[in-house]
Amino acid sequence: MPHLNGTATCATVGFLAALAWIPASCWSEEPGAGELPEALQLPSGSNQPINISLRQALLLAIRQNLDIKAARLEPKILEDDIVQASSAFDTVLTAESSGGRLKKQPATDLDGAAVLKSDTANLNLGAKKKLKTGTVIGSDFTNNRLVTNSRFVTVDSIFTSKLIFLLTQPLLRGRGSLVTQGPLILARNNHSISLFDFKKTTIDTVASTEKIYWDLVFSVDNLKVQEFALRQAQQLLEDTRERVRLGNRTPNDVVQAEAEVASREEDIILAEQQVRDAEDQLKAVTDLLNMEKFWESPIIPLDRPALNPIEVNQVETFDTAFANRTDYQSAKLDLENRNIDVVLAKNARYPKLDLTAALGLNGVRPNYGNTFDSLVSTEFLDWTIGLSLEVPFGFRAEKSRLERRLAEKAQALLNFKALERDIILELRSAIRQVVATQKRIKTTELALKLQRAKLEAEQELLKAGRSTTHDVLEFQLDLTRAQSNALLAVLEHQKARVELEQAKGTLLASRNFHVAGDAVKTSDSVGKSKPEDAAKE
Repeated sequence: MPHLNGTATCATVGFLAALAWIPASCWSEEPGAGELPEALQLPSGSNQPINISLRQALLLAIRQNLDIKAARLEPKILEDDIVQASSAFDTVLTAESSGGRLKKQPATDLDGAAVLKSDTANLNLGAKKKLKTGTVIGSDFTNNRLVTNSRFVTVDSIFTSKLIFLLTQPLLRGRGSLVTQGPLILARNNHSISLFDFKKTTIDTVASTEKIYWDLVFSVDNLKVQEFALRQAQQLLEDTRERVRLGNRTPNDVVQAEAEVASREEDIILAEQQVRDAEDQLKAVTDLLNMEKFWESPIIPLDRPALNPIEVNQVETFDTAFANRTDYQSAKLDLENRNIDVVLAKNARYPKLDLTAALGLNGVRPNYGNTFDSLVSTEFLDWTIGLSLEVPFGFRAEKSRLERRLAEKAQALLNFKALERDIILELRSAIRQVVATQKRIKTTELALKLQRAKLEAEQELLKAGRSTTHDVLEFQLDLTRAQSNALLAVLEHQKARVELEQAKGTLLASRNFHVAGDAVKTSDSVGKSKPEDAAKE
């Protein structure tokens, strides 16, 4: 497989930093895996600077970002669907008690009294449970007491008890564990999808935060470049005025130098605006913008990129992405859901045909306690077995639902294939961007060296009277552009590396984070974990 060779070196970065008037010591690696940064101490007062490392910015975003907090709530919401779906298999208990009195004029002598009186009392207990196979089992325990003045009843009261064991087995509609457990499986899959979505939101937030951080670094360093360019222009203006005083230059040379100073001052205004915009972006992603006292606080980024050359194996990158991408895992679960929907829709087209069976033990005695003796003796045993059938005429709704589920399954499959294609396309583009930006760092380094040499040579010519103020100003401008381009190349390479890790689904792991459920954690050097959950305050 082809390997993509890196071209940037730490020496290159240090050279760029020096030429951009950035202390080379600032360009260093972030803490290694397992190392936690110092806790970020936010200023207590307003408008005070906020010194922040990249690691601290990422931790702050994970803890406070509103998108992460919102995404973290979705799995908790969907847990209710799991509970509701699983509750279909809970045991249901029933109890019923009633009593009454009947007093009536007899219709015939067979009633056994001139005025028939009877008192009744009933106590019924029951339980039923649906098994994951679809079978429903249950039992009913009924108790009745009858007191009557009918002369045909030889005792004052009659106690009747009955213990019934019930079974219902679906034979067509509702038959099978997949059909019975389908809603529960769907609820669990949807919950898992929400966890993948939470992880994706976390990845996207970390990626966005890191790219914004590097945007701020570039803006701050580019401002230094523009300030240096202004000092160069101001120095040339002073030298030109002196040469005009000595008669070596014309007043027009002064006008040119003054115009360039004004242009450089405008560049500084724009660069300062760029810094403020980048600060606001970082404050927004870390939710600092919601605290008014930090609105005008400048942010001082403490880190600078350390660009170690990287090699990328395309095949390994693809394998890693398909194993780690949360959107790919979510899409697979969605496909599983669509398959279950089709199974449920097909089963719903069957008639409802159930096998029912009941076994009853009866006890009848004038004394309630003696009824139990009758029950356990099985003296009075009865049983029933039968079939029940329910057939919707035409199955119109069921047929329509099946057609819809089949279309949704086909759509989900096409979306899944499109996602695979998009992932491959995204990865190939990300790899090319990493390679191209690594090469660009080398070319901008060379261009910077040459522009600096050209300016130094032109300045010597100006001293010797063999060049003009206009030419020196142009060379100064070329150097400023080269310095900005060098910084921009570093910035774009940093972003490209972030985007590659994001496209692979390994960004969190590469930054020493991992997601466990709805919590974001960071691993220390001995493999333990500490929670860094953004939403747990």
